[in-house]
Amino acid sequence: MSKQKYFLVGCTSLPNKPIKYVILGPVKCGTCSLQEYYRVKYPDYEAVRVETIWKDDAFDQWEELLKDHPEAIPVIITRNPTDAMWSYYWYFKQRRKDLSFEDWLKLPLFMDRQGEPGTPAHAYNFDVWIKRWSQYNPLVVSLEEIKNEIDFPIINKTSNKPERKRKHWGWKDNKWPEISPKERQIAEDAIKLESLINNFKQ
Repeated sequence: MSKQKYFLVGCTSLPNKPIKYVILGPVKCGTCSLQEYYRVKYPDYEAVRVETIWKDDAFDQWEELLKDHPEAIPVIITRNPTDAMWSYYWYFKQRRKDLSFEDWLKLPLFMDRQGEPGTPAHAYNFDVWIKRWSQYNPLVVSLEEIKNEIDFPIINKTSNKPERKRKHWGWKDNKWPEISPKERQIAEDAIKLESLINNFKQ
């Protein structure tokens, strides 16, 4: 086995079973739930998360992992981009409680493989990631569809965090805040702009 040069999220040690599925992310799209779903459905195999789909080293990590697990299948799980961004925004607010949703949408969360800053709308532009990973024939799974499976678990949902965390985040009545029509429109406009920019680059 080659020296490990990849980081498996949710694994405290190297799996002792063959890896069947590698869930690439992005975050807040049901990656934890999908991992558990695969683990239960395929008990003789391991499902792992890398969750670095938008990071520079994602391809390098994947290729290193293939050396140890050549039969592994990459999985991209998609979600309604607006819902995903709203969930990630509230997760992000653990560190920036005073940050508005509109300002968060302008933040560069990462640098993409082309060396350009990646905003949340870029992070959740699934067409980009599916195209870039097409050489590895990824399995594309929709959260909205697979969560209807009877045995699909709901794990690590932001709105299900412990009450002490929800109080710390300042949620009204300790309940998950719904996205307002104005905020939804702002998110959808950001997604449309991102798509136009991406199409122009092509």
